[in-house]
Amino acid sequence: MLCHFYPTKYPLLNQPVKDWLKLKNYSAQRGSTEGNKYIELARKMRDAIKQNQEISTLAELDVVIWRIMDDLQQRSA
Repeated sequence: MLCHFYPTKYPLLNQPVKDWLKLKNYSAQRGSTEGNKYIELARKMRDAIKQNQEISTLAELDVVIWRIMDDLQQRSA
């Protein structure tokens, strides 16, 4: 719900995003709570957006990730 109400601060954490994070070898700090892992992920994803002028919210980044993962899936089929 946070991602719905605060799309500039909190990302979606759906399967395509999880797959993308795995592809990028992302891992949160061991021993962290799920909440802390989510906050850390949100910070890192916001930093990624700052480096890309074409994406302005985490919701937009989610769409890009969906497209990337769908393209990869189509190529491997």
